[in-house]
Amino acid sequence: MEKTSETKDRGYVMTTLAFHPLANVFPLLEGEEFDALVADIQVSGLCEAVWLYEGQILDGRNRYRACQRLGLDCPTRDYPGNDPLGFVISMNLRRRHLDESQRGLIADKLAALPLGANRYTIGAQIQAPTQERAGLFAII
Repeated sequence: MEKTSETKDRGYVMTTLAFHPLANVFPLLEGEEFDALVADIQVSGLCEAVWLYEGQILDGRNRYRACQRLGLDCPTRDYPGNDPLGFVISMNLRRRHLDESQRGLIADKLAALPLGANRYTIGAQIQAPTQERAGLFAII
């Protein structure tokens, strides 16, 4: 998904944002779960801004997609830290209803990150977790 802007009938500009590769470690909400999020945002509005890192969505892909479905622009904020992988894990692992097999797939994806393959930081390097550390995510 590349970053573009398009004018909507409602007179404002919606920005299309790409998903950061680290955010893609976690599965997207689908079906009834996603529909419930859309309905909640329609009624209550967006309560948590979408987090960006290097101009891409680091956390909030589902909130962003829900806003797009509703034709709403969604607020964003930049991640200021130096551990984007740790941030993604922290924001998603415990608050999401992931079953054991989903957590296992996430652990596999994390363990398979080649050293240096996800160095998307400015002036710093993202360190892929060790296989032992990645395996801990599956049992949490």
